[in-house]
Amino acid sequence: DIADRILEGHDDHITIVYVSNTGVGKVVMTPWIMAHRFGHAIQAEQRRRNKMYSWNQAEEYFFDGIHEVLRDVYNINIPDRQKYNRRYFPYYTALFNVIGTQRSSRQGLITRPYEFLYECFAQYLLTGTVKFNPLPRNLAHGKASWGHKASRTAHQDYSDEDLNDELYSLANTMEYAFGDVLSESVGKIFVM
Repeated sequence: DIADRILEGHDDHITIVYVSNTGVGKVVMTPWIMAHRFGHAIQAEQRRRNKMYSWNQAEEYFFDGIHEVLRDVYNINIPDRQKYNRRYFPYYTALFNVIGTQRSSRQGLITRPYEFLYECFAQYLLTGTVKFNPLPRNLAHGKASWGHKASRTAHQDYSDEDLNDELYSLANTMEYAFGDVLSESVGKIFVM
């Protein structure tokens, strides 16, 4: 009976079936968590069946943009083959916890690069926009030693306006990319 109700009329809808509320850490099932976990379900669908082409494009565009910022602004070069190497996580997490406007970033909870992409997707689903804070002049990263974290200073050729433009363009394009993801999701049933 439940399966029939789920399948009925799903062809022109996006259907998400939440079967539990488990994940890393115990969190309340809020609309934000549901939207974030929907991102996980889409990415899992893409990984399992290689059928969510638009998610793959959004992910690639996002990380290419982030790598460009890290390279051009902070002189942190992450080789393509090393993109998701844990060695580079401190740079990602430092950046995402500073530029993110979501609660998880404000509280410094982003510890894995992909989680920030899901947070951006949740923000888009709930607000219709992706917003970033401006890039900082100094990007503190890694573990503190002697009371101070290592930091990278933005290249001197970048004005504060340039720093804002870098992220505004990325956020704007991510809105279109996430719109494509939703369009491609119509008629699909996701289980999370």
